Amino acid sequence: MRDLILLFQPPYCPEANPIERFWEYLKFIGVGGDSSAFQAPSHTES
Repeated sequence: MRDLILLFQPPYCPEANPIERFWEYLKFIGVGGDSSAFQAPSHTES
């Protein structure tokens, strides 16, 4: 077990998390600036 190397990361490390880079890209291109894409439809089916 002498060849085992432990690497410690801070509890929150957005640089090492791929989804954080994806969200940053979406914010950069302007997706999600308004919440209209996530609103429920205004009509209801009976």
